[in-house]
Amino acid sequence: KKYKAVVHKTNTAEYIPPTEVEILKPTLLSKIDLVYPQEAINKRIEGEALAKLLVTTDGEVSEVLLEKSSGHQILDTATINYVNKLKFLPAEYKGKYKSVWITMLVKFSFE
Repeated sequence: KKYKAVVHKTNTAEYIPPTEVEILKPTLLSKIDLVYPQEAINKRIEGEALAKLLVTTDGEVSEVLLEKSSGHQILDTATINYVNKLKFLPAEYKGKYKSVWITMLVKFSFE
């Protein structure tokens, strides 16, 4: 059977003051394959984890918080390892790069 590990969707989670409406969100620069852990494949473990990441003014991920566990430590660890490797074009606000939090849902499933 086929299996897949994909980034299901990405949403921003930064706070924008009500009077300030123009911010360019971080843009993913690197396309990194998400690896489905072999142990999880062998045990037929599926799940999805929601990670919150701080994207710095350099486009690096400096902090990762697991907002919602997949229910399986092996998938949570794979999620954290994956998002830590991502590179972004930083968020821009009033012509300057800003550090912002974004959320990313990572899904591991068999087809």
